Amino acid sequence: MADLHGALIPFELTFVGRTPQDQARLILHEARRRLSEGARGIGITYSANLGQSERIRDTYAAGAWNTHTEGANQASVMTAMEALEDTEFADLRTKLRIVPITTMSYGPLPAGTTMDDIVVADLAAIRDLITAGWSVLGWINEAAGERFAVGGGVAKQYYADRPDLALSPAQSEIIQAELRRLASETAGGERVVAGD
Repeated sequence: MADLHGALIPFELTFVGRTPQDQARLILHEARRRLSEGARGIGITYSANLGQSERIRDTYAAGAWNTHTEGANQASVMTAMEALEDTEFADLRTKLRIVPITTMSYGPLPAGTTMDDIVVADLAAIRDLITAGWSVLGWINEAAGERFAVGGGVAKQYYADRPDLALSPAQSEIIQAELRRLASETAGGERVVAGD
C-alpha cells in the first residue's frame, strides 16, 4: 500500500539471529521500497534518551543527516543504518530519519520541563511527520511483543532508580495508545514484517 498521505506503519523487526547491520539493512530496504511507491520520506521510531533526542532533532533542523547516534540495542542499529547511508544507501540520507521517542534522561531535565512535556512533544513530532506525508515505521521487536519497542529494557530499569528522569508506566501506556491510534487511523491495518 502506498502511503502518499503519511502513515504510522507497525514494523516488526526482530533482533534474534540478526546483527545490527542486518537490522539496519532491513530498515533501509523498506525505506527505499516505500519511497519508490511515493512516500515523501521515511521515519523509524527509536527509543532514545533525552540527549540523543535533542541531538537527532538538532541535526535534522540544521539540514544534516548523520545524527551520530551511538549506544546499545536500538542505538547500535541506528549507528549501522547511518554508516550504510554513508555508502551504498547514500540516496536515503535526507529521506530517512530517526524518529526519537524519549524514554529517559541521564541528566536533569531542562528547567520547567517534565517527562509529560517530553512525551507530548515527541508524539506531536510524529504526528507532524505523518501530516507532512512521511511514513513512520513503528518499530516492534520480540522483546516488546505486540507493543511498539519504546521504553523497555534500559528505560524500565532506570525508572526503578530515577523515576523523575524516565517514563512512568502510565506515560509508556500513553505512548503505546497514541502509536496504536495513529497506526489504526493512517495505515489501515497494515503491518510489515521485516524481511518478508
